[in-house]
Parts: sequence; structure tokens; C-alpha cells
Amino acid sequence: MSAFSRTAVLGCGLMGSAIIRTLHGKGHAVVGWNRSVAPLLPLQEAGIQVTTDLSSAVAGSDVVVTVLSSYDVVRSVLGTIGLPQLSGKIIVNLSSGSAQDARDMREWAHDRNAEYVDGSIWVLPNMIGAPDTVLSCAGPIELWERIEHTIKLLGGASFHAGEAIENGNVLEACFPGAFYMTAQHCFVESLVRAKRLGIDLNVITRAVSPSMRLLQNSLDDLLSKIAIDDISAYEASLDVWSHAAEGYGKISSAAGLHSPFLDVLRGQLRSAVDAGLGPRGAAAVVAHLE
Repeated sequence: MSAFSRTAVLGCGLMGSAIIRTLHGKGHAVVGWNRSVAPLLPLQEAGIQVTTDLSSAVAGSDVVVTVLSSYDVVRSVLGTIGLPQLSGKIIVNLSSGSAQDARDMREWAHDRNAEYVDGSIWVLPNMIGAPDTVLSCAGPIELWERIEHTIKLLGGASFHAGEAIENGNVLEACFPGAFYMTAQHCFVESLVRAKRLGIDLNVITRAVSPSMRLLQNSLDDLLSKIAIDDISAYEASLDVWSHAAEGYGKISSAAGLHSPFLDVLRGQLRSAVDAGLGPRGAAAVVAHLE
């Protein structure tokens, strides 16, 4: 674990600004860079060092954190400065992208004698700096150990996602990406269904916490079962789940509602039951989908 003299954060949008403010607030030397001046002004008013001069931002920093819209933009921005200025720097790229994007960016950095870590932000800007916030970082373990202290200032639960440089993007795509986004939009679908059927928003609000608690407990149990290849049904079988989901579908249809997420759930459960897995537990669906 290392303490660096200064970190440059490139990109001062909502997320970049949150990262800069957090590092500054925790006593870490940081400079924020942005092409346009407007996003820099609130940071400057807060006493934070900012600049539109990319060369000076990078030259005086050990770590360069990029919070830009894409990998292409990262290359475009960093490509405007001379190769010697990137030599020896650790680039921590927090842009979202594909597995191949991460591999290509690593090669681009190495061609310029820079070290490269591919990172992923698992939260919204207002959650940066919290003890349970996660930024996952993929790449050589020795690089992670050098930047760990800095990254954990941004998220206390941050972790090394593995040596494979694409791991960060794969994890983001699977969990804070597809899982989180799907869950949120499934929630919106369910909220609309409940409101259409006359449930008051105050009552809906009371349903959220117990549903989240049920989900957390169920996922913890599911992971423990998958780890030991246990597909037994201890709490509820896929037959029970499928029957219940068909009932939910009837409620939705009776109200004339289009419920695509519920339709996917019903279809997957029917498929598992038709494959003979009805008496089994949720862990059986994993092998069925694989």
C-alpha cells in the first residue's frame, strides 16, 4: 500500500467532481482537469486545485484517474500529451466498457510506458467516500496494492477484482450493471402495476424494505447452495415459485397491463419446471441456464 504525492482526476462531471471532492476532503492531494472551465469553478471555489492544462495536471501526479465517457475519449484526451509525460504513471481508468476495451486500453498504456488498472464504479456520485461503497479494480496485484489506499478513500469496500484486466468490466456488466438496472426497472414495472391496481404510494413505500431484506437473504442462501452444488428445495421449490408467478401474471393481465419483466420470470420458471426441475430449489436454475 502506497501514499502518493498527488492524484490527477481527468473529467469533472458529476462523478469526477464527487471523486475530487472526496479525495480533497480526506486530505489527499488532488488536481481536477476538465476541457471546459464551467465544471471546474465550483471545485475551485471549494479550494481545490483545478486546471484546463492537461500536461501540468499529469506531470505533477503519480496516479491519473480518468472519469470520462468512453475508452475512446480516454485515449483521445491522453493522446494529446507527449509520451514521456505518461511514462511511469499509473492510469486508473473508471470508464465503462467491454472486456476488449479493457485489454486494448492496457496495451495502449503499456505502449506509452504507463502502468494500467481498469476500474469500475458501483455507485452513484453521492455515495462516493462511504465505507460500504465499492470501486472494483482489475490488473496486477502489485498495482492494486500501490493504489489501494487511494481507492479506498473513495469507497471503503473497494476490492481487487483479479489479475485479468477485463474482470472489472465483466463484473460491472453482470452486477451493478445488468442486475442493478434490471432490478430497478423491474421495481418500476411493479410500482406501476400496484398503483394501477389502487395501491397508495405510502403503502408501496412500506413494501420496499422487507422485499429488499428478502432478496438479500435469498441471494446469500443461493450463493451458499451454489458453492456446494446443492439444488434441494429447503424453503420453496421451483414448482411453488412458478405457480405463484402465474398468479402474478393473472393479476397483471386482468388490469390490462404490459409486464415484460414478469413475463420473463414466468418464462424462465416454466422452462425450468418443464425440464424436470420443479421439485428443486433456485440453485437448480443456474445449471439449467448454463
